[in-house]
Amino acid sequence: MFKFNFISKNLLINYFNKNNKLIINILNNLNFRNIKEKVKFLVKDKRTIIIAFVIFFAIIAHLSTPAFYKNSRVKETLKNQLQNSFGLEFNFSDEISYAMFPTPHFNFKNVKLISNDKEFANIGSFKVYLTFKKFFDKEKMNIQDIEIKNSKFIIYKQEIKDLINFFDKKINEKKIVVKKSKIFLKNKDEEIYLIINVDKIKSIYEDQLKVNKLDFDGKIFNNRVNLSLNN
Repeated sequence: MFKFNFISKNLLINYFNKNNKLIINILNNLNFRNIKEKVKFLVKDKRTIIIAFVIFFAIIAHLSTPAFYKNSRVKETLKNQLQNSFGLEFNFSDEISYAMFPTPHFNFKNVKLISNDKEFANIGSFKVYLTFKKFFDKEKMNIQDIEIKNSKFIIYKQEIKDLINFFDKKINEKKIVVKKSKIFLKNKDEEIYLIINVDKIKSIYEDQLKVNKLDFDGKIFNNRVNLSLNN
């Protein structure tokens, strides 16, 4: 614990007095009339207004382009990209929405992941964030990040070794974040022997460092666990 007993009363008073003078000087230098005149000048100059509107609507039009894609085309394009990247089968429902803020993204509801003909995950919310490039090419949508939320993952005991081996190889180049989810570990008789509560998992392959990174924050047997793995 830090202690601040060594600071004298006079030193504190001098410190606050100096800062008060600084704030007063700044406020005095802010002449409201000058600010008002500059705003009027910009408003009178029609070119400034036209350019501002053109830039604004151009940005909105660019960001809203994916909203006009057909849902079936979006699902098929992203499904193929994701399956090629992760080697899992993705089953998307018809619940899909698009939002521009804070970053352009598609949000899929009730997504299922299939691995080795078994359900690997049931995902409540699956968000795919897009890069700003190639917005007008629906065949080449670039995925930037993926956020998974309110999900249930099922891992069988015999698959744990495969997961460890998977981390020995180059993993996802897209940042994947898993929030507010659960991991169920089962044996071959479909019995659950461990439940892991996930607050947040973040994984990515950093190309510059040639490193797999995985950060885990959650609970096991109601005990808080924080892990940071680099390989």
